[in-house]
Amino acid sequence: MTTRMVIENYNCQALLDTGANISLMSNKLYNKIKDKITIHPLPASFGINDVQQQLISILGKAKVVLNGQKVEMIVSNNNFGTVDVIVGTNILKNSKRLKNILFQLLDNNEVNTITMSDKESESLIKKLLDNYNILPKDDIIKPSKVITEIEITVNDVKPVVMKNRPIPFTLFKTINSQVQEMIKSNIAETSFSPYNSATVPIKKPDESIRLCIDYRLIKKNSRELTAFSFNGYKLQFKVLPFGLSLALGLFNSIIFNILEPLMKKYPNSIYLYIDDILIATKSIEENIILLKNVFELLQTNDLNININKSKWIQSSVDFLGMTLIENGLQANTDKIKEILNFPLPQSKKELQSFLGLANYLRQFCYKFSQYSKSLYGLLPVDKFSWSEDTKQDFVKLKKSLQNSSFISAPNLEDTYSGKAEYQLITDASRVGIAGVLLQKQDGALKIVGMYNRTLRGSKVNYPLTNLEALALCASLEYYHAFLYNNRVHCLTDYIALTYIFLKNSLSLRLLK
Repeated sequence: MTTRMVIENYNCQALLDTGANISLMSNKLYNKIKDKITIHPLPASFGINDVQQQLISILGKAKVVLNGQKVEMIVSNNNFGTVDVIVGTNILKNSKRLKNILFQLLDNNEVNTITMSDKESESLIKKLLDNYNILPKDDIIKPSKVITEIEITVNDVKPVVMKNRPIPFTLFKTINSQVQEMIKSNIAETSFSPYNSATVPIKKPDESIRLCIDYRLIKKNSRELTAFSFNGYKLQFKVLPFGLSLALGLFNSIIFNILEPLMKKYPNSIYLYIDDILIATKSIEENIILLKNVFELLQTNDLNININKSKWIQSSVDFLGMTLIENGLQANTDKIKEILNFPLPQSKKELQSFLGLANYLRQFCYKFSQYSKSLYGLLPVDKFSWSEDTKQDFVKLKKSLQNSSFISAPNLEDTYSGKAEYQLITDASRVGIAGVLLQKQDGALKIVGMYNRTLRGSKVNYPLTNLEALALCASLEYYHAFLYNNRVHCLTDYIALTYIFLKNSLSLRLLK
């Protein structure tokens, strides 16, 4: 995007290039203000390439006054068409004045792609949301008047009737308020249904209470199936509630159909998981443009967003229990803290809770199967008790998850072109097998995936060569989506495994 700026009292045309980390002055502009600035030489090794990877001829560097602020620029021997100066992120990120200019350009889809503070991003989003009617006017989001009604068919002959569960007195006022609001907002209506499901208050992460209905006994006629009772009221939903086994699938299909045109246009930028919409872009400018498109579709379909659960213009975001960052994926710090603070389990149920929590992050821990095997071994035994070895494995598993690895995003374009091949390192022991997938990025090998699993049954007694072959084959199968039709270098510390390719005959197990 371009705008008018003043450099050394000269009015010029500036390109705000959020993809450049340096700022350049054209030779045309330099000749007009060269009496006002001093050129300083740059190291002989210093070089700059343009977008076509052609070397740009440079004179040196100079300090200039840009819109009243002193900044440093590279002076070029080249001209850039109608543009006098290219302003990169080295100036943009430190200039509040330029950020204000960028905010003023919001209405024209011209938004900066540099890092913004939370306060700045909130201000920007507020301006954007003011243009769309997608925020609820009360605490309960009202149903869409555009989306067609959904009919649920049922095969049950006998109506399902569940006994009401007691509601804690401390929650009664909150639940009653929600029920009254649902009636007022046309979400629920009086029911004479023979069905009845139990009300279940659930505490949300923000400590507020959500009224849920237990629909598990309903196998799959529409509103009367959702009937529930509370404090003398017999009600049924007029909108699709969560809790029905088919509700998530129906809701996801509706949202997908609404956003599908946009998802086709931007296949690598918009992701949908039930009622969560994730927008991932390389720049804030792209992000804002996509937000506008999404807001328009939501407004057209009379859908609202929950502003309190939304995150905007983030360099990292917690999603599905993990943390997505610019170049990959890492374990969620809250889950790591939960694991570290987990006391030594005193029952099978407590151990299952711990292993379930830890298992969610196993992809970040190369030795997960090694440390967890003895813990899983405690579950089938009649008498639950800890030994010194199992206690040590419990501590080791915690520490290994605390020091969990960062997983980089694979560079698929370089992979397809052959510039960045994969490397697969595999290993095996009597406890488990593992495979780490690597790719060279920016001159260094980066982890793009970790796989491990515990050995059980007859596999524990496999000969070592068979175990190493199993580790290789299982890892290749696990990373099939990455490796299919791509070259991969397989590395192992077990040299005997390489000889199987030279043998004329192999055992049936190795052949398999």
